[in-house]
Amino acid sequence: MQSTSVRLANGEVVVANDHVYVSLPWSDRDGTPYNIARIIEFLPSSHSKKGTRATGSSDGLVRLSLYYRPADISTRNVADHRLLLAAIHTDVQPVSSVRGKCYVKHKDRVGDLLEWKRLPDHFYFAKFFDPYIKREFEVIPTETVNNIPHDVKIVLRSRYEYIVTERELVADLTDDYRSCCRCQGWASYQESVKCDTCKEHYHMKCLHPPLHAKPAKGYSWVCPPCSFQRGIDVENQKFRFGLQSSSGTAKAKPVKAKHRKVNLENRPPVTFRGWQWRYFGLRRPHIPQGGHQVDSFMDEIRKLDLAVPPWDVKRLNLAISSFTTLGFQPALEFMRTRKPQDFDLITFTSEERSLFENELERIGGLDTHSCGQILRRSPSEILRYFYIWKNNQLRVENEAVRQHHPLVTPHSRQPKTLGPPSLGKIRSAGDDRKENDSASVYGKATEGEHHFTCATCSTRLGEIWWKCPRTVPGEAMCNVCGSNYRKYGVITYSRSEDSKKIERKDNSLKRVKAVTGSIQKQ
Repeated sequence: MQSTSVRLANGEVVVANDHVYVSLPWSDRDGTPYNIARIIEFLPSSHSKKGTRATGSSDGLVRLSLYYRPADISTRNVADHRLLLAAIHTDVQPVSSVRGKCYVKHKDRVGDLLEWKRLPDHFYFAKFFDPYIKREFEVIPTETVNNIPHDVKIVLRSRYEYIVTERELVADLTDDYRSCCRCQGWASYQESVKCDTCKEHYHMKCLHPPLHAKPAKGYSWVCPPCSFQRGIDVENQKFRFGLQSSSGTAKAKPVKAKHRKVNLENRPPVTFRGWQWRYFGLRRPHIPQGGHQVDSFMDEIRKLDLAVPPWDVKRLNLAISSFTTLGFQPALEFMRTRKPQDFDLITFTSEERSLFENELERIGGLDTHSCGQILRRSPSEILRYFYIWKNNQLRVENEAVRQHHPLVTPHSRQPKTLGPPSLGKIRSAGDDRKENDSASVYGKATEGEHHFTCATCSTRLGEIWWKCPRTVPGEAMCNVCGSNYRKYGVITYSRSEDSKKIERKDNSLKRVKAVTGSIQKQ
């Protein structure tokens, strides 16, 4: 029987739609901050699905809807560490990977945002990120959506809590209901135009002749009756003296009614098949006939042994274009005969690779123009090969990091090319104390054992010590710094009070010794 609630290791009880911290084993995540996710459902321990990391666990599994932190998708620094991005990314993990509860709300459902962010384990979001097309969308509560058909509004509000849409459609969806003045049907943004004179909405197909495309951005449109009346007014020279047409169809611009603010704070969560949101924007989903043939064709393409991996963009585009033009079987035969030159591969000889690496080491980074002059290749080829070379180097480095082996490649010391230093370089080679790689906490430091110093605040007080991630040069972090980094992804290098006292004491002792030494010399 499927569980409806689970008790975590810290004693907290979680149910579906609760937000939690999720952490992979230390060997997989290497000290990165916790993932934040919403529980969709609990699965039996025998559940196994292709494409998930968890294949079965004695303590049960949980299906999660993950959120992104801004640092996960961009290198731009974001000062607000409580801000998240919703996503359509799901994962199945053992219940043991869930570390504890947290609280996530939409920005419009938070009464006092500043007070909300002061509370521990509280986060908020306002946008949705699509990792496949690398684009952000706006997220708006369904209660604020008015400009949609009445039956659609009822279904959306009963099934989904949020609507995902483009930024330019937010004002249109939250405005009053709009209808075509010809057929009285709903006038959607994509299929209707608005007259700049009478302010009426028309379906493009209801016009005679029909309008095949909307006016370009920055240009207005006038309906045929208003255009005809304007021509009459121009002929009668009424615009010369600033007179208005008495028989024209122009109407005064309606005053926009002030909408009553909807209380969004205490609405219970609404989901449909585990999802809180639905896309409702410019890109309408279109399912072509014979869609199962496309899936079968792509499964066959994935099995082919070609010069590039199955996820290569050139390979996928070539497969889809051949399927649409040739059909199933001819396209499959066409893809089987593809050669490396059909995918525009960038390959370097061993001599070129050696020159390339020497130039990187000499400059301390990548300069496509200087490398291109030496190798007699275009800057675009140098840049493409650099990312291939860099990924191979990172793969070797990450494998060494997971095995806790120090790296011997000279390029591991170049942060401009390979990013943060490896864990093998950060760990102290002389520390023979046994580490538990499956946990990120050292535990209580008892007498006779090595006493830690926090790598960020320099404190020596504390019973629980966290392992340092690979991005922090040190051995351990105190409980406050370690938990804040895991939860919020924040590293603050502010000195603690006890470390300041020790520093002041050491400085005073040095001054006393200096004075004593000068007196003895005299």
